[in-house]
Amino acid sequence: MLQTSLRGGAAGAVATVVMTLEQPLDQRLFDSKYDDVETLGKLVTRGDNWQPVGFVLHVQNGAILGAAYARLKPSLPGPAVLRGLLAGLIEHVLTWPMVALVDRYHPARKELPKLVANRRAFGQATLALFPYRPELDQSGALLRALGAGVPAVAYDVGGIAEPVRRFGAGRIVPAGDVEALVAAAQELLGDRDALEAARAGARRARDELTWDAAAAAHLELYGELT
Repeated sequence: MLQTSLRGGAAGAVATVVMTLEQPLDQRLFDSKYDDVETLGKLVTRGDNWQPVGFVLHVQNGAILGAAYARLKPSLPGPAVLRGLLAGLIEHVLTWPMVALVDRYHPARKELPKLVANRRAFGQATLALFPYRPELDQSGALLRALGAGVPAVAYDVGGIAEPVRRFGAGRIVPAGDVEALVAAAQELLGDRDALEAARAGARRARDELTWDAAAAAHLELYGELT
């Protein structure tokens, strides 16, 4: 078990180094100034050495997540080649709301790009997964994903499925069916045309699900009732 954790930690550290090296490309492609190294480094120090400090913290976090994933991997569903990717997508969506803490409390928040409602930063994800329980029938994170043009794969739970179906912004699978969730994500990730169609649906949802559109719909309904 210790060797499993060590191998997972090493793999996580290497993956984080690679991600850090390619992050400038992401920033150009998505026109986003968000930088994990800067956010972590300036959390600890405001001096000129924030970059190496942030890099070390970033790699350390990658190693911890890699070790945790290595321990959990045998119990995760789906093809081995997709498990890490799916785990990363779920982590991205579930932890995204925490960026509000960065915007509000980070000591260098005035120097960092705002993250809440930042479509470009969130849009660096390829796909968003929503394996929600039945009692969670709405999701602000889903609307943030669609608002960033990121398609979704979600359980058929409450109102979560409606916008995905309506706009063709991803895939809906039976609630609690992990294998179907994995299969749907695998389909989109493995089929460029299907993924682009889902992205187009997410963009349609972004353009139509606005406050102005909601107000107009309510006024139209009130007009029909009076």
